[in-house]
Amino acid sequence: MKNILSRVALFAGVMLISSATLWAQSNEISGNVKSDAGDPLVGVNIIVVGTVVGTISDIDGNFSFTTRESFPIQIRISMVGFESQEMEITQDNATGLTFALAEQTIMGQEVIISASRVEESILESPVTVEKMGILAIKNTPSADFYAGIADLKGVQMTTSSMMFKSVNTRGFATMANTRFVQLIDGMDNSAPGLNFPMGNIVGIGDLDVESVELVPGASSALYGPNAFNGILLMQSKSPFDYQGLSVSAKGGITTQDPYSTNNTNYPGYVDVKNEAGGTNGFYDFSARYAKAFNNKFAFKLNFSYIQAEDWNATDYSQHAEEDAGEFNTNVNGVNIYGDAIATTLDFDALAGVPGSGVFGSAKVARTGYKEVDLADYNTKSMKASVGLHYRLTDKMELSYDYKYGKATSIYQGFSRYALANLTLQQHKIELRG
Repeated sequence: MKNILSRVALFAGVMLISSATLWAQSNEISGNVKSDAGDPLVGVNIIVVGTVVGTISDIDGNFSFTTRESFPIQIRISMVGFESQEMEITQDNATGLTFALAEQTIMGQEVIISASRVEESILESPVTVEKMGILAIKNTPSADFYAGIADLKGVQMTTSSMMFKSVNTRGFATMANTRFVQLIDGMDNSAPGLNFPMGNIVGIGDLDVESVELVPGASSALYGPNAFNGILLMQSKSPFDYQGLSVSAKGGITTQDPYSTNNTNYPGYVDVKNEAGGTNGFYDFSARYAKAFNNKFAFKLNFSYIQAEDWNATDYSQHAEEDAGEFNTNVNGVNIYGDAIATTLDFDALAGVPGSGVFGSAKVARTGYKEVDLADYNTKSMKASVGLHYRLTDKMELSYDYKYGKATSIYQGFSRYALANLTLQQHKIELRG
């Protein structure tokens, strides 16, 4: 019994000494970054050279982080549009650092990873790459960052409903682009049952996007056979670099004027003026929270919710070849389903006098269902994610990410499809170094 207690005490003592040693080896580096004009710079990347340890500057240009690297420590300060700097930090000047970054006269030094799956300058890339950085995402005039992708060179965005958008490049314009691969943090977010990207309906929230890279054209050698039309790579923010609480709320109004066929040729579908969408509210809410502990463990939580009234399909115009007038029994309305099945009734044969022409014949269609009775136009999208990140060493990071999306919307291809409570879940464990 004494031996067991002695071993437990010895183990506890070793752990305490190891913890104290590790704590003693933790060095803090802090300072401020400004432009050469004296303005504070937000979003500047400060990193210990050769490691994954670092942070970004806040809105006032201030930064602070800890590392277990021993002095002297080499750090790199970089930001798109400014010349990078490197500095050797000693124990005497580790805090209260001040940096003034000069504007870069030659642009195009952005770092990308989508073209060759390794970090490289955008000018050194062997293919054309369009990129939206954190500032471009923040300043986009579009309703959200995903809609802003339409402003990139070579992109054609097709919209089939309020929430459902499809990115097309190199002339392959389609509502469901199976030739295009869309990755979020390296994960393909195509629905397994549909086999094509669903835009950002169950994707990533605006507050958690760090960068968007688009490679138009064939990328099959790097990303598989489905990428011969292009690749879209969206990268989320690290909880180590982007900490704190962020909240975004947007609102608006959508309007659809009442529509009526006002035509007696379509009995049962005449007065539809009250079935249009009308005037409704548009609501978009997002929140993100991230926290790091001693630059060792960090987590982030994301939530976003969008709700609006989609376009109501209330056009019941006849698109059959013939129009039988007021008592048309062969109705085939545009937004009516099931009425396309029709048959010819020979009333002479039914009366037992075939070929007499006394009663004649008529085409009769099955009574259909209006789309407003089948689809839910109250479109909504909910996205949530959790990220847990742990730095095993200063050069190796282990992370687990869980993403969940649920949406109700309309997808339009050759026909229109109601996506009710569409759900997508993804899990990712990554070891990066």
